[in-house]
Amino acid sequence: MVGLSFRDEAFAARLLELTRLLHPKGNRVQFVRNCQAQGIRGYLQTFPHLWSRITDDPPREGIQPAQQYRLETAASALRLAAFQESVLKSLNSSGIQALAVKGLSLSLTLYGDISAREFGDIDLLVSPQDALRAVEVLEADGLHRSYPGKMKPGQEFAFFKYLKAQNLVASEGRGQLDLHWRLLSSWVGVDLLPFEELWGRSKVLERDGLTPWRSLGDVDNLVFAALHGFQDGWPKLKQFLDLAVALEVLDFDWSEVLRVAGYRAVLVEQAVEMCVRLFDIPHPAQLTHHFRDFEHALSVWLKMAQSPKSPQSKLLHPRYWSCQSSEAIVRSLDALFCPAIDDIQSIELPSRLAPGYRAVRFFRLIKKALERRGSSEVLAEKS
Repeated sequence: MVGLSFRDEAFAARLLELTRLLHPKGNRVQFVRNCQAQGIRGYLQTFPHLWSRITDDPPREGIQPAQQYRLETAASALRLAAFQESVLKSLNSSGIQALAVKGLSLSLTLYGDISAREFGDIDLLVSPQDALRAVEVLEADGLHRSYPGKMKPGQEFAFFKYLKAQNLVASEGRGQLDLHWRLLSSWVGVDLLPFEELWGRSKVLERDGLTPWRSLGDVDNLVFAALHGFQDGWPKLKQFLDLAVALEVLDFDWSEVLRVAGYRAVLVEQAVEMCVRLFDIPHPAQLTHHFRDFEHALSVWLKMAQSPKSPQSKLLHPRYWSCQSSEAIVRSLDALFCPAIDDIQSIELPSRLAPGYRAVRFFRLIKKALERRGSSEVLAEKS
C-alpha cells in the first residue's frame, strides 16, 4: 500500500490540519502555542517553508524564534539525560533493573536524536517486586514523592499493589521522574507487557557522553505506543506522530505485535488503522476495517481527544477485546473494581486486608451512582 512518509511535507501539513480541527479558535500566536502543547512544534520546524507560513519570517511578536526553541529543547533534553543517568546509576548500584521508556529513549529510537522529540520528564520501569525499594533508594538520594505523597503503611502497600507509577521530583530543578512498575492501567490491562518479558526483549541504547542504558525493544515500543494512546484517549497529536514514525522505522513482525498485545490486540489494530486513515500512511500488513474512511477515523479521534476525561471504562466495551466474551467480562469487572488512588486515600486498611480496597471501590461507585441519580431527579423536578 502506497502512502505518505513522516519525512514528507504533506504529512506535516496533515498534522497541522488536525491541530486546527482540534483547536479551531485563536490567532497564529495561539496556534503555535497549541502546536507546542501537542508536542509537535519541534517536528514541524523541520519543514522551514511550512513553518514560516504559520509564523511569518521573521516570526511575529509572541512567537519564539525556531532556533531559540531548538536550543532550549536540546538543553532540556541534555539536562534530563544527565538526570536519567544519575537515577539509573542509583538503581543499578542497588541491584534494581530498570528500563527507560518514552522520553529521550523514544526520541533516540524513533528520531535518532535525544532532543528531536519533545518531553518534560523521564520515565523508568522496574519490576513490581522492586517498586517500593526503588522509591526508597531514590528518596535516599534526595528525590521526594510528588503525587501521590507519602501515605500510611496500609495505603502504601495497596498503592503499589493496585496502581502503576509514582511521581518523584529532584531538588534544584534537576528533573521529574515517573517511576513505573506497570506500563498500563487496569482499564487496559495491568498484566500486559510484564517487566520480565520486556527486559528479555529490551535493547541497549547508546549516545555519546552517556552510559549505555536499556529500553524497550521495537515490538514493545510499537505495542505500548498504540495501547498508551488509547489509554489516554489520544489527547496529543505527538502520540500519533510517534506511532506513525514507529510504523515506518522500527523492525517488527506484525503477527508478533498482535501476539504481544494479547487480549488487547484489537486495540492495537484500531490504533494503527486510525493512524493510517488520518495520515494516509502505509499499513504494516493488510488494512483492517475498523474505520470506514478518513472522516470516520477523524470523528472517533476528535470525540476522544476533546473529552475532558480519558476513556477509562469505555475501553471495556466488547469491541475492544481480543478474547472470549467470558474472559472479557472477568477482565472488565476486575478493571472496574480495581482501587484508584482516591479509594486508597479515603480509608486506611492494614496491609493484610489490602483486597478490602476492592470493596471500598465498590461502595464508593455505588455512592457516586446514587448521588448522580439524586441530582438528575432534582433537575427533573425543577424543569
